[in-house]
Amino acid sequence: MSHLPRVLFAGRHNARPGQHTALHQHSSWEFVYYIKGSIISQLPSDLQHPTRTAIPGVAWLTPPRTMHGELALTAFSCFYIGLDMPEDTPWPRWVEDDQHQSIANICRALIAEQGADQGYPVPDPQRSTMQSLLLQQLAIHLRRGAEERTITPRQRLVTRAERILRERSAQPVRLAEVARELGTCPATLRQAFAAERRTSARAFLQEVRLHQALALLKTSSLKLEAVAELTGHDSASHLTRMVKKATGRTPGVFRHGREGGAADR
Repeated sequence: MSHLPRVLFAGRHNARPGQHTALHQHSSWEFVYYIKGSIISQLPSDLQHPTRTAIPGVAWLTPPRTMHGELALTAFSCFYIGLDMPEDTPWPRWVEDDQHQSIANICRALIAEQGADQGYPVPDPQRSTMQSLLLQQLAIHLRRGAEERTITPRQRLVTRAERILRERSAQPVRLAEVARELGTCPATLRQAFAAERRTSARAFLQEVRLHQALALLKTSSLKLEAVAELTGHDSASHLTRMVKKATGRTPGVFRHGREGGAADR
């Protein structure tokens, strides 16, 4: 990756469930980063893996003149960037983002710079420099991602499941549906969580929801019912039980930082 690419096009694509992308090809490299949803990525030229499941946090890189497409299992969104780069550049075909979403942030910045560049009649040399620096960062993260593929399939399964659970924490979530999207069964997913996290997927989801609720209680004036709805809790009373179990205080007492006092209203 010693030669940096040049951005040809960039943007964000949103699709409805079943709104598939037909097989197509580009004259340049295409970088696609999936933001949300579950997608089957089609790559007929890859005889070993002609179809692969893409989930949030995964990026796919497709070389020039390579047929590829997408089957939308759910509604999904992705960033896409066309890159002018030699065809024999040793890009990894796919990479997983880190916990800080470093690659996603670089994509957002590149898209913003590209959009701004198209809106100005006179090229801005500073913008070109910014794109070059962002592409250097992208190259580093791609290389790191390729080097970190030593994680086991079980670890990767749990990491992907956690991303889905975080993304959908405000919605009703069925473990069977998550397992299906990841190409496995509920029993295998439960075993993977037990082995890798010493907990269950359900407990992980509850922890995510609780942390989100506690953050809203401290940083907003939303009513308890609204906080419960936004964080995937069944009701205000359900949230109250979870907060008391975790902190020993009612939501109202926790919100105002008191050690004791009247019950939350």
